[in-house]
Amino acid sequence: MLRTPRSCANDFGPWNIVWRDGLPVGIIDFDNAAPGARLDDLGYAIWKHLNLGLIELPSSEQARRLRLMTAAYDVAVDSDLLEAVDRGQARMQRLIAAAPGGSERDEALSQNRRERDWLRANGPSLIV
Repeated sequence: MLRTPRSCANDFGPWNIVWRDGLPVGIIDFDNAAPGARLDDLGYAIWKHLNLGLIELPSSEQARRLRLMTAAYDVAVDSDLLEAVDRGQARMQRLIAAAPGGSERDEALSQNRRERDWLRANGPSLIV
């Protein structure tokens, strides 16, 4: 079901959600919407909503948060899902690398590298 090509937001991060009283009430910014695999859209959303590799949390806490998010979508935490997160990170790396050079670009590439390294090191422990 999630591997079937559909229309995807391709940028479903918390910054593209309208929040009211701490609850999501809408989704905005569909500039990057295009056909794609819904699993890839979910992988990107998981990466950005859970801040995988960006904030210091024990792997057990990240695994707990990941289980909550995937349960909401009725998706298993498996290697396919982690590969979808990795594809989102790789896509972002290519977009950043194509941007004009400078300290902001370099920092974004460095952050992306840290997040990808975290996923490679900790991803297997997230699969339950």
